[in-house]
Amino acid sequence: MKEPRTVTLDVEGRTFDFQLHQRHLNFGQAGTGEYYWMDSRQFRSGKGGPNFQACVDLWWHVVEWYGDTSDPHTEMALVFAECYPLINASRAMQNIYVDAHLHPKAERILLADEDVKRLLLIAHSGDPNLARLELDRLFRGPYPPPGEMPAFDEAAEKWIRDGISALQLEGRNGLKHYTKTLLGLIKKYRRRGNSDWKRMFLNKFSYECKVAFYYCYANAWIGILPRLQQRGELDSLGERFMRLWHHQNQAPEGATEHRGVFSGQIPALHPISAVILTSPQHLEVIGRYIGRPDFSELQASGMYLENKEYRDMVTTILVAAHEYDRSRRSWEDQRGQSTQKSKKDVKERPRDDGTASVQILFENYTNRRRVSCSDCSGTLSYVRHEPVATTDPPAVVAYFRCQACAHEQSLKISQDELVLTQRF
Repeated sequence: MKEPRTVTLDVEGRTFDFQLHQRHLNFGQAGTGEYYWMDSRQFRSGKGGPNFQACVDLWWHVVEWYGDTSDPHTEMALVFAECYPLINASRAMQNIYVDAHLHPKAERILLADEDVKRLLLIAHSGDPNLARLELDRLFRGPYPPPGEMPAFDEAAEKWIRDGISALQLEGRNGLKHYTKTLLGLIKKYRRRGNSDWKRMFLNKFSYECKVAFYYCYANAWIGILPRLQQRGELDSLGERFMRLWHHQNQAPEGATEHRGVFSGQIPALHPISAVILTSPQHLEVIGRYIGRPDFSELQASGMYLENKEYRDMVTTILVAAHEYDRSRRSWEDQRGQSTQKSKKDVKERPRDDGTASVQILFENYTNRRRVSCSDCSGTLSYVRHEPVATTDPPAVVAYFRCQACAHEQSLKISQDELVLTQRF
């Protein structure tokens, strides 16, 4: 990964520096767009890295500027966010909502056509709650029974109430001092592994801390994107994509669930982002929505929920979620180990700067077209491809080797065929 660039925001008398990485994304027929992201590995270890503090500090500075510091919900959010570095390396949060990154050698598992059709029906139903339920089924762990929730809420309220008192009496420094004392309690709860109640409480509390920080993160991008545009470093397609990708979906007014469709997660920080950003077919589907001329009007009016391209984008996110889930489970079953066992695994796991896999692109083509070995009908593995310069539309000759008998064969594939095969 290249060295990050610094983007500075000037907000009401204070400056905030963010370390960003950048790459181009190919959205198919919609064109290419600039993509910026923060190194999320830093958020999951130690003190969270320089971007962690910048996100929280910027959000709280805006809260102070608007005069909302005494709002109880705002104070609670700050306490949760400041506690995030205490628990950011804990794998136990996977019991609340799965977001463990894939091992770099985990195989991408594609969905059968009938599975894709089912997800299409969910996305095109017009009911966002169905998409949330689908993601919950994949990733969300068991929550306490309703009868036990008051006890959980009471315990969390005490921890947060003491943090709010420290904030009100001594400001941010007082709150930071309080979080250090809370670290001792967290370690004590972790050691008492024989208590299911305490383990569940701590996992739930930890996840609330993650969601609160993600809220600060999403708000930071509200300021970062215009700044990149002012510097002439962000095109329209990239801005539209990041407005979606760095966003934390909120539950609608009056909803029974207090979180949105992604349960407080940020798409850019969840490992399905690596699946999508390294997949030409997923990016193509997203490009058809964000490339619409009326994209901004659809987003502003809320009419995007009725739009076919938007629903196709929801489908491709659901498909990617299933691909991630199946790849993760397959790897764990084969290797008998967690996807986050060692520091080496964490360092090597897929990141947002990964390049699109040409192998996946061509093997998707043979899988979806049901092309097999001409000698023994075995499965084909991609070897290489060469462009054919004299054809219109452009085409390539792709070479494959049979996994069973090692026979090599070639296929002439037009660019249009390659793209259309990846669509749903």
